[in-house]
Formats: sequence, structure tokens, C-alpha cells
Amino acid sequence: MPIKTVGGVGLRKEDGLTICHYLPSYNKSYSTNAFKPNKLIHYFNESKKFNTVHKAYHLILEGISKCGQVSNSMLNFSDDRKERYTASNIRKYLKDSSKLIDFNIMIKDLISTEIEEAIWSQTADYLKETFALNDTDFLNFDNTLTPNENCINPNVTITEINGRIIKNEVATIHSVKGETHAATLVLETKNHDFDVSQLINYILGENTNRPNGVRKPKFMKQLYVAFSRPKYLLCVAMDKSRFPEEHINKTDYAGWKIVDLTN
Repeated sequence: MPIKTVGGVGLRKEDGLTICHYLPSYNKSYSTNAFKPNKLIHYFNESKKFNTVHKAYHLILEGISKCGQVSNSMLNFSDDRKERYTASNIRKYLKDSSKLIDFNIMIKDLISTEIEEAIWSQTADYLKETFALNDTDFLNFDNTLTPNENCINPNVTITEINGRIIKNEVATIHSVKGETHAATLVLETKNHDFDVSQLINYILGENTNRPNGVRKPKFMKQLYVAFSRPKYLLCVAMDKSRFPEEHINKTDYAGWKIVDLTN
């Protein structure tokens, strides 16, 4: 499972507090959306990087969709309808043709193993038969690195501690919805108001009332998403000047370990 640092505001704002103030190299647009492979197998290899099956599965459907488009193929439904290749149409086609279970088993096997040329050859034949795909170079085997692996990710920090390499990806809270992390650090950001300091009394359990207004409920939903990502460790970073003064000299409170990093 990955270690991630997340914040509510990713876009650079000089008059606010965003992820960019913590990590100047952060680029909100750098994501799998920039992933432009030239072979279908790259979609399968890229899908192994996700820690949720949903994201991996969707990426593979996108790859098959592109394969259908570049090969000028059409999805032939049982009622003689012909539909263009899209992820949603592929799902409908698999259910319509009763091939969904076999397809899902194939996906599960491939994303959990190293794809060698012989395995890919069998997979390509299966996909051509299942989806009536026309021949295309897009289906050829290619074990070269995918474009994202050839690039330095500006949103990843790498630290070595006692010989152990710690990789930490920085992202917006919105982008990690549905993920599970080993540890998550939540950064305070500002969009009109400081999100963490606005809710610090809720975080510490001193206020259990439903928040009023427009921004507080929105911040609370964001923080709920962020706080429910980690399996082992949750950390929250905020400016000392906005932390409740009565708790500053405490080492723990309400189940939280309080660490003053200014000392």
C-alpha cells in the first residue's frame, strides 16, 4: 500500500495556501490522464500501479476501447445493434453476451502477474475473439517502459531513512477517493478559509454539533475522505498559530499525538 500526502487545494494560488506551498514542484495536471500509451499491453501494465481494482479495471476498459477505435471495429450486440467502442458500451456488451465472468477472471489473472510474450499472445487472441476486434499493431506485444515510467513524477518525494527508501506521493484529496493507504498525511490548505483550523475542534472531538454555513460542511466531507484513507497511520499538519492554544503544550489529546515541529 502507498504512503500519500493530500490536501484540499491543488491549484497554485499566491494569496492562499495550497499543496504547492508545501511542495513547489507539485503539478495538479500530472496524473494518469496524461498517460498516452501506444500499445494495449501498456494499459494492463499501468493498471498494476493502482491499489484499487476499480481504477485498474476502468483503465483496461479504456485501453480496449481505444483498441476498438484504432482497429475500426464495432461492438456487435445480440439484437444486431452495432455500437462504437467506449468503456460503458464494453460493459454492456459483456453482460449482453454473457462473457463478463470469463473476462473478469482474465483481468484478475493478468493484473496479478508478469505479462510475458506467450501470455500476451494468448490474451490478444482472446480479446480479438471476445470483442471481434480487427487486427491492429495496437495489440502487439511490447515490454518497453510505459511513458509515465520514463518521466520523473513531480508529485513524488523520495526519502532514505536508515537504508529504507520511502516513496510519498502528493495529491489532492479528491484524487484519492476510494483508495487505501498505509499512511496518509493531510495538509492544511486554504480556499477562502483554512480547512483544518476551521474544523480542529471537530477533529479533537470538542465539538460534536453539525457544522453550520456552506464551507464547514464542505471541508468536513473532504476531511472525512482524507481521514478514511489510511490503514495504519493518519497525520494532520497545520500551522501552530491556528492550533488551540490550550492544547499546544500537550503531547497527546483525544487520541491524537501532538507534535510541535517548530521546536
